[in-house]
Amino acid sequence: MRQGREDAVIVESGVKMNETSGARLAQAFRKGLMGSAAESTSQAQSKTGEPAQTPRKMKMGWFWLLGLFSVSVISFINQPSQEEVAKETAAGFHCLSKWDGSHDEVVRLVKQNLRDPSSFELIQTRVTPVNSDRRHGLRMEYRARNGFGGMTVETATATYRNDNCSVVSWSPN
Repeated sequence: MRQGREDAVIVESGVKMNETSGARLAQAFRKGLMGSAAESTSQAQSKTGEPAQTPRKMKMGWFWLLGLFSVSVISFINQPSQEEVAKETAAGFHCLSKWDGSHDEVVRLVKQNLRDPSSFELIQTRVTPVNSDRRHGLRMEYRARNGFGGMTVETATATYRNDNCSVVSWSPN
C-alpha cells in the first residue's frame, strides 16, 4: 500500500480497504462528501478523468438537514416551563383550542342547536378562573345565520371541569 495521507484516513476510520478504494475515499473526505453519493461522484471522476462537481441534491440535502436541526433546537428552547403549564391549567386555557380559543365540546353543542351549523363563526371565548369545585365558567360569543338568512350575534355560556375538560352544563342564551 502507498504511504501518505490516504493511508492515514483509512487507518483513522478503522476500515480495511485496498489502495484504489482508499484513495477514492480519502479524496471524497477532502472534498467534504460522505455516503453513497460521494462514492459515485469519486468513481465518476476516476473513470472520466474530469473533476466531478458536488451534486445539487447533496447541497440541498445539507440545507434541509440544517433547517430541520434549527427548527428542532428552536422548538426545544420554546418549551414552556412547569410554572407556565401550571398557570395555564389553573386558568383553564389547557381545555381551549390553541388555534381559535374555542372549547370543542361547547362548539359542538352550539352547532347542534343552530338552523345552519355551517354558518357558525366564533367571535371570542372568555373563561373564569377555577372555582372551589375545580370548574370554570365559559362565555362564548359567536355569529350564525338566523331563520331569515341574516347573521346574528349570539352568546352561549357553559361550565366545564378543570381536570378532564368535560362540559358540566351549558345554555344557548
